[in-house]
Amino acid sequence: MQQALQYMEEPTMLAEAITEWRQNAIAEGTSEGRRTLLRRQATRRYGPEAGDQFSRLLAREEDADRLALAGDLVIDCSSAEELLSRGRRLLRGGAGE
Repeated sequence: MQQALQYMEEPTMLAEAITEWRQNAIAEGTSEGRRTLLRRQATRRYGPEAGDQFSRLLAREEDADRLALAGDLVIDCSSAEELLSRGRRLLRGGAGE
């Protein structure tokens, strides 16, 4: 009986681990995709140098809400300087506003 329980628990534990790995991979991929899109948008609007600088600010950001706010900055800012200044505040823990 004990052996039968062990066989039932192991697949459950494995399934839980696989689910967790999958969720982490999806979240990581989603963040990476968002950062790629934001770099592209910043480059298109403000030029390659600003896009590169903005990309460096975004490089380690994983928080979906902050990435969404960074996207708002690409639209709302009137210059590359404003984008980078507000981006620094936002992505280093400030409010960005």
